[in-house]
Amino acid sequence: MDGKSEGIGRQNSSSPFIFSTLSTTTQRKWKKAGFVSTEDISMQTYYDDAETFRLFRVASTVIGVSVDQLWEWYGDFLVTYACETGWEKMLTCMAGNLQEFLDNLNAMHYFIDQIAFKSEMKGPTFKCDPQISVVERTQERRKSGMVDHVIFSISPDDQHKAGQRLAHKFRKERNNIDIIIEEDESVSPAPPITLRDFNRIFPYHICFNKQMVVEHVGVFLLNEYNLADKKALKLTDIVQLIQPTDVQLTFKNIMTYLNTLFIFQLKVQSKRNEEELAKKAGILNQPLSLKGQMMMLSGGNSIIFLASPHATSVRDILNVNLFISDMPMHDATRDLIMLNQSRMCQMELNKRLEETSKKMKGCAEELEKRKTQTDHLLFQFVPQQIAEALRQHRPIEAQTFNESTVLVSDLPDFLSICFNTSPTELITLLTDIFHRFDRLIHLYKASSNILTSNSSISLQVYKVVSLMDSYLVVGGVPTSRPDHTESILNLALGMILEARQVTVPNLDLPVRLRIGIMIGPVVAGVVSERKPRFCVLGDTVLTAKQIGTYCDAGKILVGNAVRTAVTKSLKSIFVFTSKGYVDTGVHKTLTHYLEKNEQKSAWDIIDREKAPEQSIDGYKELHSKEGAPQWEAITMEAQKQQEVRNIN
Repeated sequence: MDGKSEGIGRQNSSSPFIFSTLSTTTQRKWKKAGFVSTEDISMQTYYDDAETFRLFRVASTVIGVSVDQLWEWYGDFLVTYACETGWEKMLTCMAGNLQEFLDNLNAMHYFIDQIAFKSEMKGPTFKCDPQISVVERTQERRKSGMVDHVIFSISPDDQHKAGQRLAHKFRKERNNIDIIIEEDESVSPAPPITLRDFNRIFPYHICFNKQMVVEHVGVFLLNEYNLADKKALKLTDIVQLIQPTDVQLTFKNIMTYLNTLFIFQLKVQSKRNEEELAKKAGILNQPLSLKGQMMMLSGGNSIIFLASPHATSVRDILNVNLFISDMPMHDATRDLIMLNQSRMCQMELNKRLEETSKKMKGCAEELEKRKTQTDHLLFQFVPQQIAEALRQHRPIEAQTFNESTVLVSDLPDFLSICFNTSPTELITLLTDIFHRFDRLIHLYKASSNILTSNSSISLQVYKVVSLMDSYLVVGGVPTSRPDHTESILNLALGMILEARQVTVPNLDLPVRLRIGIMIGPVVAGVVSERKPRFCVLGDTVLTAKQIGTYCDAGKILVGNAVRTAVTKSLKSIFVFTSKGYVDTGVHKTLTHYLEKNEQKSAWDIIDREKAPEQSIDGYKELHSKEGAPQWEAITMEAQKQQEVRNIN
């Protein structure tokens, strides 16, 4: 048997083969090579043969076996796969012996390609010869693509080795007696039927002799195509061969492929098409195609082509200007068209359901994305646990926190910056600064243990508000933590260094920040229902703000309670220098400047790599006096301009 494969890339069954047949280790290698999961492969998509061959070549390299071995495995799997997907009964009822099974494979592949899946793929063509015993496999490149030629060796089993012929036996039971009936090639008496009756019974048949001259045709072809008056008409004058492909239309070739399903397309137009041509001003319908079987007559001197219209759907018969009534009632093509049309409607419905399912999945993903964005925006204004309470419509009452650390920062040179930049430049500048601060806040919120080059920093703080040049952060609220003061002090060092990385437009000077920090009780709650905002109020907030006004530019000033808290719990890992008492409005407060964290570098705190020319710990850059004289001169000039404006 010679098997000529012209298309194996149907629905992709290679992915289930890989993930159900191969070992777990091999599957991991396969995925590592870039193979996508089976969920990403559409079973309704047809893949080109070149892609299938390339897939197996890559697979053989990844798995470490030969391509032929992989094809053998795939062949074993494909039989199991076909049975599991509903084709077992069809394969079982195809024939009673191996040769007849192989003879009918061409028809089965045609059904799968053209009817079941309406595919443009070309299935393999099988030509059976029981005398062949040599096993061979070759490939040939043709215009239509790569063609495989496979020769199989078929040997009889023990039951047929003793010269017994391979008979197709049918067993009947009658009066409890088993009768074995074998096929008999004896000639039965001629039936009482005329040629005219035969032409009417088979309206689409064509009979021709060894010279390819047409002897008689069915009544439909005779009438619709005006063949009655044409003498010595050859088969090649009226039809062209569509299937099998790459075969010349000769009597010898037809005899070779008797087990193959033939498809012809008529070269001439029917009367109906000519009438439609006149009505539609030059628009032709498609020519009629015939599908059927070749059978020998008169001992091989003639061949009759018993055919039906090559149509599987209502659209097909409309395209060739044909009607269901043109086919005899005994022709199963009528039922095939109606059943297949029903199946196609169901497939279209399933396709729409699948598309709707994909759209719903996409909408669900988009909804989840929007929900994440909404949560992100909501969490910018209220803490996460409060946001969850708001989402569940639970009342949020103001809460008192006996101990928290409050940080208030501003730009001491803000007036000078306003006088020397445009509004657009000012907004851009503030956006850059606050984005850097927000990065630090997000960095600290992301994890309670942020890894750095040497160890980890534990920072859990919450930004309450940013307004104009002010920035308010609180630690220990709304979640109470014992290390909230340490977190705020590390954040303050990071904010000073980050601000110095920003240059003021038109002045070419680094931004200077000042920070005031105080520890004490606060009251926190949510104000407004439509646009909820998390607020922190209390004397501690006011004291921190007042302390900040006494702070020098580029420095961090903290209350004595802050220094006492971290010195007691952290054994003086922070370095302070005394400033003295400052008047906060209600009472005087002892204050200190925060200089550094002796256990962490400034680069570790802000989670950035230092440049080669920068200091190792970053505190030199943090406390740099660069630009201070220029800022003093610019500030004096800005104050004079402000006084003039106030007078005017």
